[in-house]
Amino acid sequence: MKSLKFFKPTLATILAIVLAWLLSVRAAQAGYTVTLQQVGPDVVATGSGAIDLTGLTFSGGVGLGAYYTGHTIGTTSFGGFPLNSSSVITVSSGHFAYIRTTGTHEFVLRVPGYVSGTALSGSATYSGQTFASLGVTPGTYVWTWGTGANQNFTLQVAAPQILFESDFQSGTIFKFTADGTRTTFASGLSGPVGLALDASGNLFEADENSGTIFKFTPDGIKTTFATGLNHPFGLAFDAAGNLFEADDGSGTIFKFTPAGTKTIFATGLSFLTALAFDSMGNLFAASSSPNAGSGTIFKFTPAGTKTTFATELSSPIGLAFSASGNLLVSDSGTIFKFTPTGAKTTFTSGLDVPTALAFDSSANLFEASGNDGSIFVYTPGGTPESIFASGLSGPAGLAFQPAALPPAPPAQLLNISARLKVLTGDNVLIGGFVITGSDNKQVLLRALGPALGHFGVSGVLADPTLELHDGSGAVIASNDNWTTAANKQAIIDSGLAPPNALEPAILRSLPPGSYTVVVRDKNAGTGVALVEAYDLSPGANASLSNSSARGFVDTNDGVMIGGFITGEGNCRVIVRALGPTLAQFGVPNVLADPMLELYDPNGTLIASNDNEPSPLHFSEIRASGFAPPNLAEPAIIITKQAGNVTAIVRGKNNTTGNALLEVYTLPL
Repeated sequence: MKSLKFFKPTLATILAIVLAWLLSVRAAQAGYTVTLQQVGPDVVATGSGAIDLTGLTFSGGVGLGAYYTGHTIGTTSFGGFPLNSSSVITVSSGHFAYIRTTGTHEFVLRVPGYVSGTALSGSATYSGQTFASLGVTPGTYVWTWGTGANQNFTLQVAAPQILFESDFQSGTIFKFTADGTRTTFASGLSGPVGLALDASGNLFEADENSGTIFKFTPDGIKTTFATGLNHPFGLAFDAAGNLFEADDGSGTIFKFTPAGTKTIFATGLSFLTALAFDSMGNLFAASSSPNAGSGTIFKFTPAGTKTTFATELSSPIGLAFSASGNLLVSDSGTIFKFTPTGAKTTFTSGLDVPTALAFDSSANLFEASGNDGSIFVYTPGGTPESIFASGLSGPAGLAFQPAALPPAPPAQLLNISARLKVLTGDNVLIGGFVITGSDNKQVLLRALGPALGHFGVSGVLADPTLELHDGSGAVIASNDNWTTAANKQAIIDSGLAPPNALEPAILRSLPPGSYTVVVRDKNAGTGVALVEAYDLSPGANASLSNSSARGFVDTNDGVMIGGFITGEGNCRVIVRALGPTLAQFGVPNVLADPMLELYDPNGTLIASNDNEPSPLHFSEIRASGFAPPNLAEPAIIITKQAGNVTAIVRGKNNTTGNALLEVYTLPL
């Protein structure tokens, strides 16, 4: 694996882009991803992934003078932080990747001898900086230079995490921001030790001397969760939201439901100090013994079956699982690392009574030093050690508020398509789409005819042509054969060039508005064709919010087939088919009674409808504002995750005629 020793934070996203919606969906893999995280007084960037050099230009230099560049689609800033190589890090040697804003923003990669698609990793530290001083805003920022695997980059600016620390001797819980700023969250406690946060951000504290577990809301409102305990020490939540408590005085592990119902999970233990769950739901418990070499880590299955995981420890007090599944244990002056199979190595040593352990979202380990009154930070490799906080009084517990980036925007349509028989006159294939938002949207349109024959489609359109009209009806672009397009190379670089030279394509940056595409045969012929629209800039502040296709619905292979692809996240859409309504707009020979079916990627029917009054979600359809005007016209609302959906419109009782298929995105 090559290393990027220095880089500008950039990088990758997962896009759901299709090559042929009627056959399969090829989701682009993650290229290179960088996470920017506040760690104490510094901002730390870590990255990993792979880069597809297709579409990038080699400078022709050698050694450190060799680099690749390429224009990208994506944001030009992320919260005011300029994307260029000299903003914060002066790169005098080493390897790096960054976005620079010289003219049009472009990606630069300098890794001598890099082989396209191989793994890269890197890190960089912005010493003495904060998100505020750098001008960055938490969020996810995307750049792409194609739609293929690893032709994409994402920068994730992680929302700063909050660290809570229980200060045993002062009876206080302190709250630390990511840069180490300390405030008092709660005081007047009696021996606070173990801390744990539930999924809602409520903090639970084991109050050893009072035998109580207190619950604090994110605003610091305190209530009593459980009483009558015997020296409660360690706390941990399982995935179902149940709280487990290590009761040192009774040698028992108690389980509390979210409502506070208490049951015994395990008993017959001694000197219980810490609890931690692995990703499989197994509970690990530290048993610290006054006898040297008798410290033990026990493992409990979700059903409560107990086994011994590790022995011959001195005085294990803190437990924490890394994202890779390794268990870190603080034991006297050492922190040990155990693999899932129990293999033991030393993570770091020479410490002054390490107590609590906790990982942040960037895999940095935080360690509370009981005697020293400090909190130390360790990189994933175990070094170097840096001081996060000092001047504490018996730090005994640590817990991070779960990291969370700002909510991702709702999933959007990344591809829309329609396939049907193209006739002449008013019966050509007419598609439409709407771009909403404030930014321009990079869109690739293409019409396939001859290529469909390779997939068993008979009677294909021999020589399709493509026109793009704006909202006023004016033709703003047209193409007959994609190889004659002025931006032919850009179409090739997108990875979506039509398979056949007779098939047209249009690649344009379009402002928000409504657009119509028309597909007809060059020589007034007829046949089956497929029209598609691809979103090449999913990171822009704009989206494809509506798509439609109008044409003649025949029988058998001549029915109308539409498709759409949604990006990462949930997406709620309404799909409807209009027939009789079209007659009001002068369309002849309309489909009198259309039927609508939706299929998943496996070809399984997921929903169908004949007439709008009787579908599921009837009230939702009415409330959406997109209910079909005619009672004979069908509509379906679905909420789905990323992937493709195929819609088929046919006439009831094998009738034929012109119909309109529409897809609208709805609020979640």
